[in-house]
Amino acid sequence: MAWPENARTTEWYGCVESNPYQQGWFVPHDIEGMVELMGGREVVLADLDELFDKTPEDFLWNDYYNYANEPVHFVPFLFNKLEEPWNTQKWSRHICKNAYRNEVEGIVGNEDVGQMSAWYVLTASGIHPSCPGDTRFEITSPLFDRIEFRLDPEYASAENLR
Repeated sequence: MAWPENARTTEWYGCVESNPYQQGWFVPHDIEGMVELMGGREVVLADLDELFDKTPEDFLWNDYYNYANEPVHFVPFLFNKLEEPWNTQKWSRHICKNAYRNEVEGIVGNEDVGQMSAWYVLTASGIHPSCPGDTRFEITSPLFDRIEFRLDPEYASAENLR
């Protein structure tokens, strides 16, 4: 069976609610391996630039950076891993500005059990989890001058955070 000419951006081609281009970035547990398989840092950076350049300004459902679907939420933070933190800052701020509005339907897509709001709160605060099960957080430029998190001491005591 031959691959379709546009297999990489064909929705539902081996994926659910997305395409291989979007799903292919979701390797948070092995960024180095992903970069190696894709041809190296420069190739990946060029591909990321193209991904974002072809994304609609309003971030509505699309074949590129489809922000309405969670598998791509870590993608802007890949620039940190590729030693271009200024692009993480550029794109995370751009997404905060253009994918959210103070309206009844103010998020792109649906809430998906709080994921869309959690992404905004964390990213606007200047942090984003790196990989499920990993305590590392990626950083970006926060939208606020001051941020304070108050944690429930029953679950987040200094003893539990070690």
